[in-house]
Amino acid sequence: MDKRIILALLIALACNNKGVIQNDETSDKEGRDTSVAVVNPEIIKQYYQDGALFREINSTNLDGKIYTNDGRLFLKGRFNDTTYTLNGVWEEWDRVENYRRFDLTYVNNIEIGPFTSYRKDGKLYAKGMKMNGVFSDTLKFYDKEGKLFELQLYIPDAKEKNGTKLIKTIYLSKIRSDGTIEKRKGKMYKWEDGESKLIVPEK
Repeated sequence: MDKRIILALLIALACNNKGVIQNDETSDKEGRDTSVAVVNPEIIKQYYQDGALFREINSTNLDGKIYTNDGRLFLKGRFNDTTYTLNGVWEEWDRVENYRRFDLTYVNNIEIGPFTSYRKDGKLYAKGMKMNGVFSDTLKFYDKEGKLFELQLYIPDAKEKNGTKLIKTIYLSKIRSDGTIEKRKGKMYKWEDGESKLIVPEK
């Protein structure tokens, strides 16, 4: 399922007060305490309708954690205010192997701005920019030693479903120095500015 759809569903559940329970102290008609024990009084816990933990919020600094309904950490970051709208940089965690997989930048619950991806060992894997949840510029990939090895170039394209189009993938390991001439499938190519250009014979 698309991550934007998942996020929209999570936020919709949070806004449905009938499906959210907070750890506020309550009492029944006879005055007996019926509240749930609070381990840390600064932490607000909210739940899905089925009782699974939805999110935890520190009422002092608004640090938040959002969980999937099977109990796995999904997003981790800090809210700007008590509307609990996603803004700024949030960590997205891999829900299977439980590691910080992405740093995502949000503006009003939409991915807009810098994007970073990490390997399981915490090393950088990819960096780029997003607009309305999709890549919008040059996406850079790094190997395990931290060296840049691939570039993906995106441009805005209203004809595409997501609004952007991948126009070129550059594998840096295959790039030759300027002036290098290669023969491929019977045609001659010359490398200039990181690209091999067909040499057209003069007529």
